[in-house]
Amino acid sequence: MKLSKKTLNWEAALVSENNSFWLKFLMALIVVSVGLTLTFFFYQLTGLYFATLTIISVILVSLYCGFRIAFFAAIVQGLVADYFFIQPTGALLNTLSGLEHFLIIIGLAVFVSFLISSVRLAFHEMVLARQEAEKAKLEAQSASEFMEKALALVSHDIRNPLASIGLGAQLILKTPGQIEKHQHILSRMLSNIDRADSMIQSLLDVESIRAGKSLHLEFLNCDLSVEVSNMIDEMSLLLETERLKFFSSDSINGAWGIGGIRRAIDNLLSNAIKYGEPKTPIEIKLSRKGDLAILSIHNEGAEIPHEFQAKLFNAFQRTQISENSHTKGWGLGLALVKGIAEAHGGLVKVESLKNAGTTFILELPIRN
Repeated sequence: MKLSKKTLNWEAALVSENNSFWLKFLMALIVVSVGLTLTFFFYQLTGLYFATLTIISVILVSLYCGFRIAFFAAIVQGLVADYFFIQPTGALLNTLSGLEHFLIIIGLAVFVSFLISSVRLAFHEMVLARQEAEKAKLEAQSASEFMEKALALVSHDIRNPLASIGLGAQLILKTPGQIEKHQHILSRMLSNIDRADSMIQSLLDVESIRAGKSLHLEFLNCDLSVEVSNMIDEMSLLLETERLKFFSSDSINGAWGIGGIRRAIDNLLSNAIKYGEPKTPIEIKLSRKGDLAILSIHNEGAEIPHEFQAKLFNAFQRTQISENSHTKGWGLGLALVKGIAEAHGGLVKVESLKNAGTTFILELPIRN
């Protein structure tokens, strides 16, 4: 049975023990005061003492306030009743009826408090069990949806590099002895193998992140500024672009998962190139702020709507800009960037404003 959020909140409130002692004590005073006032009112009208009102007061205090306060309230009500309402009035526990009434009220407080505590504990365990069952159901549904999307992507996109590899192998078999042509074909085959391997590795990594596991990174002691500078130089040559502008003022020595950081930068730069304003600079800045290394990548271009920014780092999420651009992608890159940041004990965030472009910011603890 599916539980609504409202139902779960109500049940959680019912079994909550978070109310403060003084709030419970104040509630007990109010209940006891009302009970004694009604008792006094009926006693003045009829000359009779209605013990039921005292018992109801004790039960109400037990329900809300627990054993200790209920026990205290029972003692007070028992003594007040014996002094004012049980003949002869004006004395404390000097008659058998007054003593019996006092002991009954105390015994009732003990019994009701333990009974209510047991019921509350059982109900609390039932609510937790139902919440866990609902959580497991949602996780199973999420896993099923993830697998469906992953299989759809794999069957659609990985077939292309595999088909290219198969075609290359057939061409080599059909053209024996043409070494130069074979080298070109083999180069393309290796490129497609790397592409397919990257796709599969991305899926495996995102599934690990989705399952709450940390990515496995190899950490090396080095200067992050030097490493990132080398990465940007290599990517500028690989992408054949002069748009990448790197700024760094400090050496930032520490233990870094360089392979992961390279993947994160590669994903962020690929997005900046694909979705940013063409022919505009892409600025990569690295600085130190206290115990954090701050790496930011900024590109000019259309604003990412604020309501979509929080979803960017979920798997298979693509912005309206990327959908409209018809650019191919799985929506896994930013989920991987988030996982890499968290594997360092850090975080990633995005800032995107109209006419100001988009900036992705990695905050990585130096002592991670």
